[in-house]
This record gives sequence, C-alpha cells and structure tokens, in this order.
Amino acid sequence: MVYQVFPHQMLKYILCAFVLMLIPYNNSRGHVVEAQQHTRIPVLIGILPCQHIHKDTLTAQLKKDLEFSGQCTIKISPVSRFLSKKDLHSLAEKGYELGIFIDMPENSNTIEWRLYDTRTHTMIKGQRYHMRGPDPIDWAHNMADLVWPLLTDTTSSFSSKIAFCKQTSNGKKRTHALYICDIDGGRPIPLIENSTIKVAPRWNYDVKNPLLFFSEYTDRNIRLIACTLERKVKVASNFDGLNMLPTFWPHHTQVVYCASRGDGNCQLYFQKKGTFKRVTHNTGTNLSPTAGADASTIYYCSDVHNNKPGIYELNLKDNSVTPIATDGYCVCPSFSQTNNLLAYSKMINGTMQICIYDTVHKTHKQLTFNKGHKEECSWSPCGNYVVYALSNGTTQQIASLNTKTGKQTLLTRAQEVCKYPAWSPLLQKHFIVNAQG
Repeated sequence: MVYQVFPHQMLKYILCAFVLMLIPYNNSRGHVVEAQQHTRIPVLIGILPCQHIHKDTLTAQLKKDLEFSGQCTIKISPVSRFLSKKDLHSLAEKGYELGIFIDMPENSNTIEWRLYDTRTHTMIKGQRYHMRGPDPIDWAHNMADLVWPLLTDTTSSFSSKIAFCKQTSNGKKRTHALYICDIDGGRPIPLIENSTIKVAPRWNYDVKNPLLFFSEYTDRNIRLIACTLERKVKVASNFDGLNMLPTFWPHHTQVVYCASRGDGNCQLYFQKKGTFKRVTHNTGTNLSPTAGADASTIYYCSDVHNNKPGIYELNLKDNSVTPIATDGYCVCPSFSQTNNLLAYSKMINGTMQICIYDTVHKTHKQLTFNKGHKEECSWSPCGNYVVYALSNGTTQQIASLNTKTGKQTLLTRAQEVCKYPAWSPLLQKHFIVNAQG
C-alpha cells in the first residue's frame, strides 16, 4: 500500500526543542555568579597588544556570548600585559569581579586566555585555545564554552547549532530549505534548498561527526533523509507512508523513529545493531519519540485514547506504557538529557503553550503564557533554553525561551516562514557549511 495523503493535523504532533542560559555557582575561590533578575556580574575582557586582523571580531562575539544569558555585563578594554595582583586589586576597586585576558599573536593558530578573580587576586584558569576553522566567530563560541563552566559550574551551548525548515516564495515558485544557525539566530546558512517539502529535522548525538535527519515529501511517501554538515545526503528510511522523527541516546547506537509502512497507522520502531522491531502496537497515530534518561525509556505523542493526542512514556524492556500528559491537547515532547525535564506543547485557553514535566519529581509546570502558538520544541545542550516554532496567524518564526528568566527571543524574521526547529548537541569540531555545494 502506498501512503498518499499526510493529514495536516499530524504535523501538529511533531517535535520539541529548547535554547540556553546558566545557573548560580559558588566556586571554591568564593566567587558567586548568580542568575538573579536584576543583578549582573561585571566582567572585563582585556586584549593584549596584537595586530591580529580578527581580534575585534573575536572579542565582540565573546562579549555577546557571555552576555547572552543576562548574568554578566562585559566591557572590552586594551591592556598592556597579563595582570599582577596590584592590577587585579585596581580592577576590583573599579567594580569588576572577573577579568578575562586574551593574547592573540598575529601569525599564530592559538589564542591564550586567562580568567582571574579580581577579589581574591588569583587566576582561576589559563589555557591555550587552538583555533578550529577559519571563522573568528567560531573561535569565540569555542572559547565561551571553555570559560562558561568556570563561571557557572554548568555546561554551555555556544558551539551548538539550531536547525529549522524555511519556506520562500518567488511568484509561483516555492522553495523549501533546511537551515542551520547559531544559538542567537546569527549566521543562518542553507544546507539543502530545492522545491521538495522538508519537515521535522532531528540531530544524532555524534558531536564529532553529526548527522541531521529530516523528512521530505515524494510522490509515493514521506522518506527519512540523513545529511552531514558538509551537505552529503542519503536516504535513511524509505518505507511506504511516513518515515520521520528519529530519536537518539547519548553514548548508545540505538534509534527509535516513526513509520507507517503503508498501513495507515504510524507506529514507533526500534533499531540497534541490525535489530529492527516495532515497539508500539495500537490503532492510534504515534509520533515524536524523544529519548529518555536511560536506554530503555522513550516519551512520545499518541492519540490512541479518544483520538486526542497526549504524551506517554514507553519502557522498552517490558513495553509498558505510562500516561504523562493526557488532560488536554498535548503534543511535541522533547527530553533534556541535562536536567531530566520533558518539554511539550499543550493547548491552554485556545493557545498552544510550552509546559515541562519533571521526570524525577513527577510534576508539571507551564512555562509560557504569552500570545502565539508554540510547538515543536527542542532543548539546548545546557538545558536552560528551549527553541520552538511560534505562529500567530500571520507570521511563522523560530523563537527561544530562557527557562530561568522567561525571556523569549525571536531568532528569525517576521517576513520569513520558518518551522520545525531542532537543537544540536555541543559540536566539537569545525564543519565547512559556509558555501552551498
């Protein structure tokens, strides 16, 4: 049987994802970085004398990264040398609590940085960073990932990417593209761009050789495609009907994804080392699997009860199913491996809002309350941000939410039609994605 029609309402069940921020840390040297609403930690970035052509770009992006969460306020200033205790005392008197000092030799492929606590007059850490790739913005993201855990005792997301689908129209011609961008929406780059409809990207967990999976419409089915960041593509699953939404576990080779296989019902399938088996056995539509904290747990969306979508937990060991959110129209679950929280979209007073379920304490909490439908959410690697598709009837944009402050940031422009965001893991190498090829 060939699957011919993909009902629009099925798209409503697809994907979830989350965006960035970082939390309080009281380190062994006594310095406290707090995520308070009205308190920002003053930090000086000092750049040693150099003629490197990219020093201004690097320091400006590093400032932007470290200010992203709202916890720090950064000033950039030239300095003549790495600082003595007397210099640090002077900075402390001026109100700076931390100092990051950068030496960037003109013809070197390394950047030396040192982080100081001005109050204790001590160096917290110093390191030589080896430049990855040719772009100083990438260098800044990498350095921010090195510095941020020292400030907050949390992981970061600066070197990760957000994938999304974008639709453009030029007269009668319509183009569908798969894009990636930085965590703040900067440097949007098309990976694949043609007339074929693309939906629902998902990342694997290989941070050195990442793959981006997405589904595309053909005349006979919706097939699953795997794409590298060098734009090499291949078909991953091509059964009749739906093939979409794979979910992966860190440090495991197994995958669960959705397929209808031409029989009209979308089920979840498990694959590992040659094993391929169906793991849901009901008459409903089962979509949006997201890997849980261990290799035997997945969360997913299903309309098996009363044809109303809800969120369920599936134990892969014994195939037991536990309802998680079934008291309304609930779709698009996304699990954070960092904080054990499950984000999902729920219809509340006529608007799709982002909610979270604490899988440890078994509690639910509504995160968003503003206008606009929010769906297809996805977590940031650090577990402090969520990204989602935001629509209000006239615009369709990608937005991120700081879960600590509740601040929403728009990542794409109002005149663009953008959907299906997916946040990558923290990538550990440079990829050539700056030119269409």
